[in-house]
Amino acid sequence: MSPSLRVLATAVLLCSSAGTVAAQTTGQLVGRIVSARDSAPVANAGIVLPEWGSRGTTTTDPGGDFVIIGIPPGTYTVTVRAIGYSPTELRGVRVQAGVSTRLAVSLTPAVDLAPIRISEVERPLLTPEVSATRQVIGREDLASSPVQDIAQALELRTGVSDGHFRGGRVGQETYVIDGVEVKDQYAAARSGIAFQLAPSALQEVSVFTSGFSADQPSAVSGVVTLVSRSGPRERWFGRLEAVTDEGAPAALARGYARLGGSAGGPLWGGATAFFDLSLIGQADYDPRVAGLTCLPVAFPCPADRAIIPHQEGDRYFAFGRLDVPLGERFTATLSLSRNRDQHELYATRFKYALPAYLAERETASLTTLHLARTFPLPGAKALQVTTRLSLGRVDRYLGVPDTAQSARFGRFRLGDLRFRGEAFVRSSVREQVETGRTVPGYVQPSDSGLGSPYGIFGADLFVTDGTSGVAEWTRSEFANLRVDLQTLLSPQHELKLGGDLKLYRISAYQHVAAALAGAAPNAVRFYPRTAALWLHNTLFALDAATIDLGVRVEAFQPRLSASTDRTTLTAPTATTTWSVLIHPRIGFAMPLGLVGLERASVRWNFGRFSQPPDFQFFFDQALDDSLNTAVRRQGNPNLGFERAIQYELGFDYLVTDDVVVRASGYLKDLSGLTTSGIALAGVGRSFTNLDFGRVEGFELRLEGRLDARRRFELGYVLQKAVGVVSTAFDSTGAPPDAEPIELPLQFDRRHGLDLNIFWPLPLGVRLAVGGSAGSGYPVPGAADRRLPWTVAVAARLLRDWQLGGRALRLLVEGRNLLGRANLVAARAGGGVLPDIAALEQRAIQETAGVQPIPRESPLYLPGFDADGNNFLDAAEQTAARRAALLDAFEPTLLYGEARQVRVGVEFVF
Repeated sequence: MSPSLRVLATAVLLCSSAGTVAAQTTGQLVGRIVSARDSAPVANAGIVLPEWGSRGTTTTDPGGDFVIIGIPPGTYTVTVRAIGYSPTELRGVRVQAGVSTRLAVSLTPAVDLAPIRISEVERPLLTPEVSATRQVIGREDLASSPVQDIAQALELRTGVSDGHFRGGRVGQETYVIDGVEVKDQYAAARSGIAFQLAPSALQEVSVFTSGFSADQPSAVSGVVTLVSRSGPRERWFGRLEAVTDEGAPAALARGYARLGGSAGGPLWGGATAFFDLSLIGQADYDPRVAGLTCLPVAFPCPADRAIIPHQEGDRYFAFGRLDVPLGERFTATLSLSRNRDQHELYATRFKYALPAYLAERETASLTTLHLARTFPLPGAKALQVTTRLSLGRVDRYLGVPDTAQSARFGRFRLGDLRFRGEAFVRSSVREQVETGRTVPGYVQPSDSGLGSPYGIFGADLFVTDGTSGVAEWTRSEFANLRVDLQTLLSPQHELKLGGDLKLYRISAYQHVAAALAGAAPNAVRFYPRTAALWLHNTLFALDAATIDLGVRVEAFQPRLSASTDRTTLTAPTATTTWSVLIHPRIGFAMPLGLVGLERASVRWNFGRFSQPPDFQFFFDQALDDSLNTAVRRQGNPNLGFERAIQYELGFDYLVTDDVVVRASGYLKDLSGLTTSGIALAGVGRSFTNLDFGRVEGFELRLEGRLDARRRFELGYVLQKAVGVVSTAFDSTGAPPDAEPIELPLQFDRRHGLDLNIFWPLPLGVRLAVGGSAGSGYPVPGAADRRLPWTVAVAARLLRDWQLGGRALRLLVEGRNLLGRANLVAARAGGGVLPDIAALEQRAIQETAGVQPIPRESPLYLPGFDADGNNFLDAAEQTAARRAALLDAFEPTLLYGEARQVRVGVEFVF
């Protein structure tokens, strides 16, 4: 390229500030046009984004500045024309949701009819004006990475581990879809994200782990923003894909199948449409469940069977979006999404009565109407007003699956998973109580042990007939109105303000004795609401500091009244009022060129954050880790906010033009966390806001971009998370009245690594590798012990062909390539191994003085007749009881994926 062309249109393409907003689904283009001859500003220059039509046009003001607001995320071509200058075309300008992309363009004077000059713009690795910690995953990376859903994509981000964001509990993060907060406020701490989109339906995913701006929704540990795809404006396209592990060797197959398709294109008058559907079926649902039965610990193992059965499940994600221009700068977007996740759940007590254990179905639906109007203002200024109205519903059902199920297509059920007595369970609670009936299909379980491999020696340990007694459903519905005003008062000054109101209807039902006639269920319906107001101000000066100042006001009201004493009918009623908190947000970032470090920048952010507690904590429940022991937790309608104060200091250094190192240190003080450790006489424990904790850590991230196709990311996290209790369900094992002591939080992963590589191979093959590793979590109930390290590496090979204007893609994907048995969790209170000595002593005591059992007796078990004399003597009966105890008291362990190989094909037309 000639020197004049280099000078012509070199752009400083920067992704702006910590004031970037998760709720925004569009970005901004801000820049200055000057003459290459004397650096004088060029007034009245025309700027055009051809891919965005008439809305992507503007002119510079007398100072050479311009602003274009409300641009959907993506990669654009920017054309600049001015009288007396050669026209310039900048290719590869990347606009991200919620950020200002900044351009500085020099035009070369030229005679009329000068040819257009083209310059490729690359996004720099060093972003000295960013004070937040934000990782962005684009549509191309989502399509190439070895991931099947958003959860897997997030696991490859620095600071995210098994759904925990920087040491936070599951549920302390918030998800945003097209500007709408979609956190399941009822049960996020137990279930995580409820609303999901398939990766193929997304344009961009942003992961914030610190530096949240004031207009980001309630979150203590992280914010994930999902921006959906819109239909192309040029022509219609279609996409079909199929991925499976059928045909792979038995050791590498887990009964996986995925079918998907997308379509989109132009409609009338500039409108566009997009549709996406993805179905996933798995014979062995993730994570796998395994146990320790039949370990070689000198106990006989008469059961020649799989330790844990497969847990079959299937999911689908459906999404549709319609974009309609209502004027030159006025657009409406209507989107609808629905996802369903259903699968079997293993229960230790029912391991020898498999048709009687539990299953779960979760459905989530979201409808959003998005209206956006932009107003060009005199000079390089702009205003955008965005209004969003959304309706959402999450429905969960937990119960015993019906033996008669809907028809199937391969790995997929054509209908919802059916449950025994579901219609009765969802009927009027008053009618259920008045009839006194058991739930249809539920049978009082027997724990005689007969029917298990241990016969009478498994009595009181295993259920071999009857069904589980659990029937539970919840429905969380909301209506949300959000209004955002974003104004660029100048290319260096951005102001955002807005408000949000969300109205809920919560319905919950729980029956832990559904097979017992006359047992009453626990049910509630209430109508909480949340509200927020915010103001955020960003000041930006080229080659100087970026300052973010914001304030957010949060409020919520449970709108639930409850007795202060559940054991006394005449006890007074507690009523709830609004809980209100005010949170400041501050961010600062600047390059260090002024102190001689031309390739370095520093950033700092501080904020106070909060979130309403899960609404499930507001009413009485009977639950524990297995939902079988009916441990009572008393609700508390007066619970307040869970809160956090976060500090972060970061330093970025550009090692070469292609490699950058990012280092961050952070501290997060947690308070007001929900705990149920307060004991109440005769009624169990009460939920309170007495928990507190602290997370401190250090992150190191290396990013390299050798060219558009050769990229890598490597991250390391060292952190410590401590508190007084592990979770809201008291899995530390500490007595509820014990003095508070500092313990590692159950989600305290000290060391974490993540890796992403995108690399071309010979013969047109592309390789994508995603890997993560982490030290083990603390063992529940044993704070001085930890689970082993986990390591998981997945890879995808892609090869594309062009067939007459159509694209054909073949892929081969391997998961858990190292074949590790990654133990990620152990049953609360169970540790990793049962207490062998205690089980031995119990077996001896319970078989003391027994009489021999002859072969003719129905209690005789040939598998324990060690000497083959057709009698079970006392020692053999003790061995049988020991084996049954070992089987019953082993912990349930959760493992990650097994090693798998999948192949697939995708056709785009």
